[in-house]
Amino acid sequence: MIEEKLLNAWLNMSLCIKGNRVLNNISFNEMSIFNALIDAEKKHISLSFKELCDHTKMLKSQLNRVLKNMLEKKYIKSMISKSDKRSVLYYINDYGKEIYEKEHSKVLMIIDLVIDNMGENNVLQLTNLMCDATNIVNKYMEKNNEYNI
Repeated sequence: MIEEKLLNAWLNMSLCIKGNRVLNNISFNEMSIFNALIDAEKKHISLSFKELCDHTKMLKSQLNRVLKNMLEKKYIKSMISKSDKRSVLYYINDYGKEIYEKEHSKVLMIIDLVIDNMGENNVLQLTNLMCDATNIVNKYMEKNNEYNI
C-alpha cells in the first residue's frame, strides 16, 4: 500500500539521519533550538520558552532539560523579559553560533551530495513535497489538538 511505502520512507530517512550520526557535536533537539534562535536573531528578536516550545514541538519537560544543558554549555544565554518579568527570553551567543555553524556546514555538505546525485530539479520537487506533507500533518495536529505541550 502507498501509505506503508510513505511511512517506511519517512522512518528510513529519520533513522538514516539519527543512525548515521549526521550531527556529531550537538543533539537533534539542540539543533532544533539553534535553528529557532538563529531565525529569531535574523528578525532581531529573542524567543520565550513557549515560543521555543511551539517552534520545536518538544514537550515542556524535554525543552526545559535541553535548554538547561545548552545554558550550562554556554551555547545560549537567557534574560528576563522587560515587558513580562515572569517570562524568560533565550538567544544564541557567539560561542553557540560557532558550534552551530560547524554542524550546519557539515549537514549542508551532505545535502550537497544529495543534490549532486539527484539533481537540482528533483531536490526542489522533493523539498516542495516535503514542505507540503509537513504542512498537512501540522494542520491536522493543530485541528485535533494532539500536541501534548
